[in-house]
Amino acid sequence: MTVSTQGYGVTVSALQRGSQMVCMIQSDGMSFDKIMNELEELAKRYHEEGIVTDEVNGSEYCIW
Repeated sequence: MTVSTQGYGVTVSALQRGSQMVCMIQSDGMSFDKIMNELEELAKRYHEEGIVTDEVNGSEYCIW
């Protein structure tokens, strides 16, 4: 798993498994712990339900 945070106007944090995005959130002004907690909750959803969550673009989809 790879966690990345990038910003240019808007700060985005994402979690990827290989080339598969697991989740992506807008993380402007969030503490490191808050970012990791949100990514962890969305990663659990990915693991349990196969749901990829893209909060930045307002979409989600199932990989199964």
